[in-house]
Amino acid sequence: MNFILFADDTNIFYSSKSISELQQLLSHEMAALSEWFKPNRLSLNIDKTFYIVFCASNARRVPGPSFELFIEPIEVKRAESCKFLGV
Repeated sequence: MNFILFADDTNIFYSSKSISELQQLLSHEMAALSEWFKPNRLSLNIDKTFYIVFCASNARRVPGPSFELFIEPIEVKRAESCKFLGV
């Protein structure tokens, strides 16, 4: 896991050789983040929260719509591109 922070923008990078393992890892991490936010009186703007899946050029296929990510009951939207602040 790697973090890149710029002002109030945070990017978190995870990697895995397996899409199912990645989805399980991310689900666990999103639950942990949500639990950390509560006692620290922080909130996540879910409308500005997205995820992108990058695959190696020799990957057999990009994960389809069955790849889902949730923060509590709210589904995180998948993006095809994004602005990378601080570059």
